[in-house]
Amino acid sequence: MKRLDTIMSFATPQDMCLDIGCGDGVYAFALSQKCRKVVGVDADYDGIRLANLRLAENKATNCTCLQLPISKISTSSLGLDEKFDMVYSMDVIEHLPDPEELIKSSIRVLKPQGLVIIGTPIFENAELVSPYHVKEFTLEEITSLMARFLDIKEVILLPFDRKGTVYEEGYYVGVGVPLA
Repeated sequence: MKRLDTIMSFATPQDMCLDIGCGDGVYAFALSQKCRKVVGVDADYDGIRLANLRLAENKATNCTCLQLPISKISTSSLGLDEKFDMVYSMDVIEHLPDPEELIKSSIRVLKPQGLVIIGTPIFENAELVSPYHVKEFTLEEITSLMARFLDIKEVILLPFDRKGTVYEEGYYVGVGVPLA
């Protein structure tokens, strides 16, 4: 799973990480094996229920998942006294009517030199756009959006399967720190 491997490559054992749009908790659980603490948030009740079942079954005591909309994310709403070392969100920004909200919420709960990692499929053509996506971004659009809020340290392009065709550079992962 190249997306998870990419996120894991930036994590350290001392990190406290936030997974925005954690869904069923697969990434959050995996990161909990490497990091000090992981918190996952998602607006979907069923996803959070499944995530917490997985965490309980695996006795992952340093990870929790909460039902919370992106607009409500804050350290206090998460019951925390400290900010995160890394905030990541994979396959979420393309579903949002206000994609800036995801980036702003990430920065709001991030330590000053913490990392924001955002992953999304790259727009190829209109026939491939998922009916569940509000907007799929071109490489230039997502890079430009992120650069308005973050100093982009790295852009990673990963293979992505769309309707049986693998696009070698079809998935964007942007890594940045908040602008000063």
